[in-house]
Amino acid sequence: MREKVNDGGGGDGDSGGRGSLATSSFVPMPIFFASLIVFVAIVISVLATPYSKVEESFNLHAIHDIIHIGFENTSTYDHHEFPGVVPRTFLGSLLVGLPTKAISNAFQIIFPDNINTNGRYFKLNTMLLGRILLGAMNSVAFGFLLNAIKRKFSLNVMWYTALISATQFHFIFYASRTLPNTFAMPFVILAYAFWIEKKMFQLVLMFAFAVPIFRAELVALAGPILLFELVIGTLKLKDMLRWGLPAGFLAIGISVIVDSSLWGYTLWPEGTVLYFNTILNKSSQWGTEPFFWYFFSALPRSLSVGIVFVPVGVIVYKPVRKYVVLVLAFVLLYSFLPHKELRFVLYSVPLLNLSAACAIQRMIISKKKWLSLFGILCFLGIIVGTLATTSVSTFVSSLNYPGGEAMKWLHDHCEPYCGDAIKPHSVHICNLAAQSGASRFSQTNPYFEYSKLEAWTNTTTHESFSWLIAEEKDQDTFNNTHEAIHNIFSVSGITLSKEFPFLSIRKAITLVIMKKRSLS
Repeated sequence: MREKVNDGGGGDGDSGGRGSLATSSFVPMPIFFASLIVFVAIVISVLATPYSKVEESFNLHAIHDIIHIGFENTSTYDHHEFPGVVPRTFLGSLLVGLPTKAISNAFQIIFPDNINTNGRYFKLNTMLLGRILLGAMNSVAFGFLLNAIKRKFSLNVMWYTALISATQFHFIFYASRTLPNTFAMPFVILAYAFWIEKKMFQLVLMFAFAVPIFRAELVALAGPILLFELVIGTLKLKDMLRWGLPAGFLAIGISVIVDSSLWGYTLWPEGTVLYFNTILNKSSQWGTEPFFWYFFSALPRSLSVGIVFVPVGVIVYKPVRKYVVLVLAFVLLYSFLPHKELRFVLYSVPLLNLSAACAIQRMIISKKKWLSLFGILCFLGIIVGTLATTSVSTFVSSLNYPGGEAMKWLHDHCEPYCGDAIKPHSVHICNLAAQSGASRFSQTNPYFEYSKLEAWTNTTTHESFSWLIAEEKDQDTFNNTHEAIHNIFSVSGITLSKEFPFLSIRKAITLVIMKKRSLS
């Protein structure tokens, strides 16, 4: 028996209506399995692209220091040496670092022999574990959203949303990245779930915590949503203020107390970031994009094939319109900031996927057999097409962390060149390597001394180091004292090819691992 669909008139598609997309019962197992698919996709992404880029550096190193240094000697934390342009909050790093530390400590107690035997990889494994835990947090939040979608729309729409999301490269890729946007993501996804279920108190609380702690610019998302609910009367102004202000001030207070203790001076990190990015508009120093860049570049890449069906869902199913319009309003508002990155508007993807899922469902349950068959083919096309683009993107991304690859190669292969890997050695990590995966997690040999010195001094030059991880263009500068042992390649370009898979990936030498000539 086919499921009936509301034609878009009368009501907003809440559960219980005979002609709606919704079902009223709670079915926990489908939600669990749908969330599990998303989580498995995140784990695959973590394993395929284990290393990090410079924008993830602060939180990644904070997590490292929480796990491997603890709180007894916070003066040796990475942020004291490399504070970054603006201070960031430690709250997200604590949220990931503390459970990761607990699990890793338990593993050391239960399997001490394994840790001693494979100690070289233990730090790297804790990095992977931390990222997987962060991905799990986003998966759990996504499960709440899927449950809300199931209740308001239907079980099938829930499945379509989950499968479309699980196959998209950027949504899955960023779900485990140690970025402020990623730490804010569970709060935003939960806010969407509460919004769909018309739970205004929880909706306000999610934004009241996410905005002042992780991403102040999320006010551009919270504003349109809360304003809309105020206008239609679902949310009362006095309730929003009564709930939101205390929660917001509590969030700021927690951030000030925790972050001031770890930074060593009184500050509210996200307030500083907001002032830097919005008031001073200094984020534009990192590049600018055209006003509509999010619409003609970021969103098409994020949504992949599914973008074709987003407007269809808006047209054919009225209840999904407000969600699409308001998240696009957020994207429009964010477009006024000249510095743009895809991850800044990634919060819009789940609800845009919901619209595509509604379009697919509307076709599949049609009484016209040809339209129903067409809907099935469209859904399969979305999944297959998106998986194809995601596979290519994941493969290319895996080749773009030369710093991480260089550190791994050095630790795996240094013994034949230096006689004994447990002898003291010094390693200089160039800026490019540090920005492309050579984090503290990759500093796995306790007998090595690592330096990320950005400029030579009178007392410290390249001759001071046993090993250099240098940029290819600087190799000639060091040839008198060091010899090149191994080249690290990364992607230099992608072109179309006549042969399967119809893409040709060009690689070029990015980093060179060099050994001191006098090293025995």
